[in-house]
Amino acid sequence: MRTKSLDEFFGAPKEEPEKKDYTELSPSVKAEVREATQGSQQMGLNELPPSFLVSASYDGERRSAYVKLYEPISKRIYSWYDTTGHKPYCFTDIPPDELEKIERLANHPGLDRFETAEKYDALLDSEVTVTKIVAKDPLAIGGRPRGCIRDIIPEDYPAIFGTERVAKVWEAAIKYYECYIYDERLEPGMPYRIKDGELIRIEDNEFEK
Repeated sequence: MRTKSLDEFFGAPKEEPEKKDYTELSPSVKAEVREATQGSQQMGLNELPPSFLVSASYDGERRSAYVKLYEPISKRIYSWYDTTGHKPYCFTDIPPDELEKIERLANHPGLDRFETAEKYDALLDSEVTVTKIVAKDPLAIGGRPRGCIRDIIPEDYPAIFGTERVAKVWEAAIKYYECYIYDERLEPGMPYRIKDGELIRIEDNEFEK
């Protein structure tokens, strides 16, 4: 009895799908991709055809959030830097005038400014006024062994104002890139394009054209 070869047993090998040849693209598409490639060498992309948002991160040297986009024609990943001026932050229930009296906080090299904001408190079922502490970089908020804003407030506040009230800090342990994605309502895995330097979400029906 003749034994079957592996090819006969598993069947004929399947043909691989035809790969798109970049050299066969239309001149207009190639020009668009070339322009995107050149732009990727600058601080931020100016133009990029439909691409998929892969992830977000933070550039410590430029002190800016950025996103990575996969462009399927050139099969390359490009970086687009934030143009909104988004910065790291956390919230506290301590008003700005009291925060300014905390010397380690007021003189912190990573502190940018204080802002007041209205937030909904689900436990009280009402709007409450909180202080938004805006920082120059994520490590100023938290991430270092000591000397972070999120640690200074609960550590130093009782020594100045007494122990009757506990100083609370919120949203100080969230990774900065996650905060950026949430605030900017970005959707990883979805298609975007860069137009005039701005990141624009593409609707599915537009991407299929």
